[in-house]
Amino acid sequence: MRGHLYVDGVKVAEGESPGTAKSINVLEPYYVGGLTEEKRGKAMTNLNDMTDSFKGCLRNMALNGQDFGLPSNNFFTQPCSANAELGSFFYSDGGYIKLKDNFVVGLDLEISVEIKPRTMSGVILSVVSDRGDYLVLQLENGKISFRVDNGQEEIHSVYTPPGKNDLCNGLWHTITAIKAKNVVTLTVDDVYTYPGIGKPGVSSTDTNDPLYIGGVPATHTGIKTTEQYVGCIRNLQLDQVLQNLETGDTYGHVNKNACPSA
Repeated sequence: MRGHLYVDGVKVAEGESPGTAKSINVLEPYYVGGLTEEKRGKAMTNLNDMTDSFKGCLRNMALNGQDFGLPSNNFFTQPCSANAELGSFFYSDGGYIKLKDNFVVGLDLEISVEIKPRTMSGVILSVVSDRGDYLVLQLENGKISFRVDNGQEEIHSVYTPPGKNDLCNGLWHTITAIKAKNVVTLTVDDVYTYPGIGKPGVSSTDTNDPLYIGGVPATHTGIKTTEQYVGCIRNLQLDQVLQNLETGDTYGHVNKNACPSA
């Protein structure tokens, strides 16, 4: 049995299956754009360990020249729009993502993330322990702050833009926040801020608690705003490892896989 792949009317690949089989025996339902957890596990070998869902727009799906018609079920999808871009969008009526259940900050952590905020204040990323250690990256009335407590006192670094509304200008802004033992540094759009330095020998942020993105279920020490973060977040990296926000648990009004660009 042979197969051919055409892109924009041009054949770009072909192949032949081993053995003597001449048909593919499959049963409904058909999955488009991704798989359920159960199906993904069973198909992992054939998918070459591809675990991410398709990100983008699909239309005019057909099988043997016949239109698929309307889907029987939708899971975390929305209609395509020319005014959308990749990222996770947090709405004004409140919402956040719990990305990890047990996140350990420890001695050192490097955070990199891109934001396109629509409000002046709100929590971008937060984790806090029962004993009081915490790490918070947030917007504070037009500024960006990175606040860490290793159990003795807060260490912080704050970025103040040239203009109060500069971070809400409809552009993406890149943040790099680094905790290295008892020192925190913050860089926003390649502008390095004055570092925060804590007590020598007090170096570990002892957390083993949920990591929240875009908000928190309840405010805690270190959070300097009660406002909801509104806007888009994308390309979150922890210690240079890209995080898939779609794998997190959503609470409130959040779209994990698309942001309105207008």
